[in-house]
Amino acid sequence: RVLVLEQHHIPGGFTQTFQRPGYRWDVGVHIVGEMTPKAYIGRLLASLTEDRLKWEPVGDVYDEFNFPDDFTIQFPSSIEGFRDTLSDYFPAERNAIDDYITLVRQAARSTAGFIQARTMPRLLAPGAAGKAEKAATPHLRATTADVLAELTADPHLRSILAAQWGYYGSTPAKSSFAMHAMMVAHFLRGAYYPVGGAARIAEEMLATVAKAGGWTTVHAAVDEIIVTKRAAVGVRLSNGEEIRATKVVSAVGAPTTAELLANGSGLPGLRRFAPGPAHVSLYLGFEGDVASAGASRYCQWFFDSWDMEVDRWDVSATGDLGAPPVLFNSFPSLKDPEHDPGPTQ
Repeated sequence: RVLVLEQHHIPGGFTQTFQRPGYRWDVGVHIVGEMTPKAYIGRLLASLTEDRLKWEPVGDVYDEFNFPDDFTIQFPSSIEGFRDTLSDYFPAERNAIDDYITLVRQAARSTAGFIQARTMPRLLAPGAAGKAEKAATPHLRATTADVLAELTADPHLRSILAAQWGYYGSTPAKSSFAMHAMMVAHFLRGAYYPVGGAARIAEEMLATVAKAGGWTTVHAAVDEIIVTKRAAVGVRLSNGEEIRATKVVSAVGAPTTAELLANGSGLPGLRRFAPGPAHVSLYLGFEGDVASAGASRYCQWFFDSWDMEVDRWDVSATGDLGAPPVLFNSFPSLKDPEHDPGPTQ
């Protein structure tokens, strides 16, 4: 049996939604890739929700990027469309584009294999972790900026290929190419949105937990992961209650997990990881036909510069506020086929 501990009053993290009179917003789910029976992640979520969770394709395009000088490019929902679109804009870079797609798929595949090998008992696959690590290490250690610089000298093409860095929160010079490749590969076959809204993800997964005899508890903040003889054996809540378990799974991120493990003494190396850049989220509710006003099912990015290393917006009282360096726009209501806009839309 499983016990899910949620410190908020609504389970689901970034999959939750919140409401105000007449409106409902998703917190953080915009698009998700690989939600088909052909993809491992799609099959896994289908199994975990007993196929109750359904996904709606976003459409022929899933991302649009707007750069200075009125330059706009869209990413189609197929490998072939992605390659052809980039080649149409940069005909002299066809070989570089082909090499990029090949490298992305290789890096994503080897990195996924490395992650999976690390989760397997060594007795079941002796030597698998070492082989997988050898294949993934070059991609893990290379930065996205370095890889793109080796592929092409065109600065605009490099910026376009790196423009999705906001999805994982680290600029090209700071990000591992393995992370970038896994994100790009995640969307090479298109993007999807959960039917019924993002909250449906947690609802259906937790329904499976409940059906198996498990529980979900809210207002349950964990202060410490209890470790005995180098093994996690339970957790201590903020109210002092201790809960023992044969398996402890942490979903709060590596640095926070390290801090919860006996105040971080078990994994001190993780303390050197700095948090990613902060962002401001503005949730807007509209009346009327937003689609006819220019809103779209696909996500839209707006960059104030071609420089993909700009990840800070100076909002100090003494500085000139100016335009934000990056703006991301998404309309979940247009993606969800079950959304009812009401008589006033």
